[in-house]
Amino acid sequence: MYGDIIFFFSFETPLLRPVDNNPGEYVVNEALMPNTSRAKIIDKVIAEAKKLPGVAVVEPIPQFVLSVLSSNPTPTETIPIPDAIDAIQPPLKPYQRAGVEFALQRRGRCLLGDEMGLGKTLQALAVALAYRAEWPVLVICPPSLKFVWKDQILEWLKDHVRGDQIQVIMKGKDTIQSGAKFVIVGYPLMNNSKFQTRPNGSNFQVVICDECHAIKDSKAQRTRAVIPVIQRANRAILISGTPALNRAAELYNILYCLL
Repeated sequence: MYGDIIFFFSFETPLLRPVDNNPGEYVVNEALMPNTSRAKIIDKVIAEAKKLPGVAVVEPIPQFVLSVLSSNPTPTETIPIPDAIDAIQPPLKPYQRAGVEFALQRRGRCLLGDEMGLGKTLQALAVALAYRAEWPVLVICPPSLKFVWKDQILEWLKDHVRGDQIQVIMKGKDTIQSGAKFVIVGYPLMNNSKFQTRPNGSNFQVVICDECHAIKDSKAQRTRAVIPVIQRANRAILISGTPALNRAAELYNILYCLL
C-alpha cells in the first residue's frame, strides 16, 4: 500500500512487493520509488504490465481517477473565519463553523452533506460571503426552493444584500440583471445557455448547487448543462443531504464537478 492504493495482480514486478498472507495482493516497494506520486506509481506499474509476454490489452486508468490522484493535497491548516461571517446573527453553531472552515480549506469547492435540518443553506451562504469579491452568486436549485433561497439570503445576509439585488429567474424569457448579487435559477431553466453566464458573458465565479444529487444521471440534459457551469467557477458549494441514495456511482458527477 502506498497511501491508500492496493494493487491486485497475477504477475510479479520489482516495483511491488507481495503482502504477507494475502496471495495476489501487492503494495508499492517504497525503496524503489521514494517520494513518488500515486499517479506516477500507477503509470509505472501499468508500464510493467504491458511488457509481459502475452498481454494484448492493458486498460488505462480513467482520467477522472488520475485527476484525483494528481490533484494537490488539501491544506490542513486552519483558515480564519472572516469577520463578516462572525457578524452573522444569530451566530453559526460550532458544527456549522466547522463546515465553513472545511469549505474554506478547500478554497470554496466542497460538498456539504449534512443531514436535513442542520443548516447547510446557512453554511453555503457563509462560504459565499467569504468570497464576496467574486460575486454575483449563482444559486441552482429545484424550482420549488427558489423563493426559499431568496428568503434565506435576506435573513442571513441582510447586511450585505437587498431584496432588489436578488433575482429569481421565473421563465426562459427572463434576462439576468446586471445589478443582481444573487441569481436563483431552477434546474430546468439551466438548460437555457443565457442563464449559464453573467450578463457580460463571463462565468459565474461563485456557484451554489442545492440538492446536487439532481445531477447524478450523466445522460440527463440538466446534468450536461450544470456540470460545466460548476467546473468553470472558482468556488462551488454543492449541497445534498442524500448525495448517494443507492450506489456509490451516484457520487461520480458530484465529485467530478469539484475537481
